[in-house]
Amino acid sequence: MGYIGRRMLRMDPPGSRKRGRPKRRFMDGVKKDMHVVGLEEADVEHREVSQFQRIYFLSLLYFLRRLRLAHLPPPILSMLYRGTIESILSSCITAWFGNCTVSDRKTLQRIVRTAEKIIGVSLPSIMDIYTTRCIRKAHSIVDDHTHPSHTYFTLLPSGKRFRSIRAVTTRLCNSFFPQAIRLLNTKN
Repeated sequence: MGYIGRRMLRMDPPGSRKRGRPKRRFMDGVKKDMHVVGLEEADVEHREVSQFQRIYFLSLLYFLRRLRLAHLPPPILSMLYRGTIESILSSCITAWFGNCTVSDRKTLQRIVRTAEKIIGVSLPSIMDIYTTRCIRKAHSIVDDHTHPSHTYFTLLPSGKRFRSIRAVTTRLCNSFFPQAIRLLNTKN
């Protein structure tokens, strides 16, 4: 038989539709969002975690669109975006964003830009969110002498810049501590 969702996607109801502009359905919004993110219907069957996360963001964008159609003002929509979509996008961003692939970063940025178009207000890019969170986390580690990672942030004799960590592999170079030290040194 197959999965009911796939059968419903392929179903074509008999008869003719009503005159006038057709109403926008939930699946129309999901298909549009899938096109924006770069997914196809065949990708849904692969069942990868990142694709499910993309589809989850698409459903959040659908509700953002519906609230925009209800004529909510942009400050309320941006507050909804920051409370739902941005908080999910940036959860533990300091741990995983450094080693993301370029295609994953573009996909996440595409979601942010789509939300920006829906709301009508400029939103911070995913890279800006990462740098601000990374600097904030690094400052909290530097200020807390009891933090286990405090020893990674040692000042050079000048007292202005931090000693960088030697990284042989790009994976270590893109991880949190070298990135945070690099950001703190460029900020000073």
